[in-house]
Amino acid sequence: MRIFHISDLHLGMQLKNYDLYEDQNYVLNQVIQYIKDYQPDCLCIAGDVFDKQIPSLEAIKQYNEFISKIYQVKEDIVVLIISGNHDSGQRIDQYKDLLSHQNLYVNGSLPIQKVVLKDEYGPVNFYLFPFSRPSQIRPFLKEQHDSLSYDQAVHLYLEQLDVDDSQRNVLVSHQFYLPSEKELNSIERADSEVKTVGNIDVIYSDILRQYDYVALGHIHKPMTVKDSYIRYAGSPMAYSISEENQKKQMLMIDLKEKGTTEITSLPLHPLRQVRTITGYYQDVIQETSEDYVRIELLDDQDLNFIDMNEQIRIHYPHVLEITRNVHVDYDMDMDLDTTKIKDPFELICEFIPDMDEQDQKILQDIINEIGGLS
Repeated sequence: MRIFHISDLHLGMQLKNYDLYEDQNYVLNQVIQYIKDYQPDCLCIAGDVFDKQIPSLEAIKQYNEFISKIYQVKEDIVVLIISGNHDSGQRIDQYKDLLSHQNLYVNGSLPIQKVVLKDEYGPVNFYLFPFSRPSQIRPFLKEQHDSLSYDQAVHLYLEQLDVDDSQRNVLVSHQFYLPSEKELNSIERADSEVKTVGNIDVIYSDILRQYDYVALGHIHKPMTVKDSYIRYAGSPMAYSISEENQKKQMLMIDLKEKGTTEITSLPLHPLRQVRTITGYYQDVIQETSEDYVRIELLDDQDLNFIDMNEQIRIHYPHVLEITRNVHVDYDMDMDLDTTKIKDPFELICEFIPDMDEQDQKILQDIINEIGGLS
């Protein structure tokens, strides 16, 4: 069975107020061409289909056109879609039962949905696991728990699934998985991703070892989670400056007999690159580019801001930001008024006011643990 794996489309997203509709269509059309060329049996979209829970009409139109083109080039393909943390699970679930009769399976909310496909080697069991918080997972556990971390909740939930190890099994999930021996700060997370305080959303990947392939979404950088069969496809294009050097891709997985899995990276090329240009003002304006660029000027002397800004935007119509590499001297001997420093828990609650009671308890436990180590 041949499977395509993509994720984090973020349809409707803007990059520094630039509409990405044309850029996203350019990349999605490459996905369509790959489907036409390689004829996969199945396409997995591992969450964050839209950038917002209430997507724009233009984003919904783009999604509908993309799905329609998929079936135009391959009528019998099976498409499997889960919701991500940017999506509305209820919106993804619209017409869920009706769509399943058209080989389009969507799962925006728990419980995990199992879809069974077959080839010459027998059944392949797909488990569709949408983005879920511990509070959303708890009602589906066989035993009740008052307080669970992301890691504990997902481990308990996946452990109670009746997965037949003698058959081939594929998990499609949108969460932050990490090898248990990895340091949290060693994983590069893009600026365009939603991050949690203290990375409390981390889930250790040992629970994924029972699957023949794990199609992940959530991390925008293409990466392997320790084992080659546990993969983040990454976003199909760069959605922030922090992604400027990443090579974007779609993954092609050939599942043969049990224990034989071949994985191929299919490159995706952007309409416009996201990149940084560093140099002196007079040198920078000697060139022109349609790319999304961050301009870093090296000039020490004062520049006429209005004229500089206007000239740069003439040469770079998709400029994201302009910064100056100017040295500033700081008074390192100044006194700090420490009486105004608030409690860490209070500060974080002010910064993230919509945390539920479960998240606040986890946060307090982390602060207490760090305080005990210091």
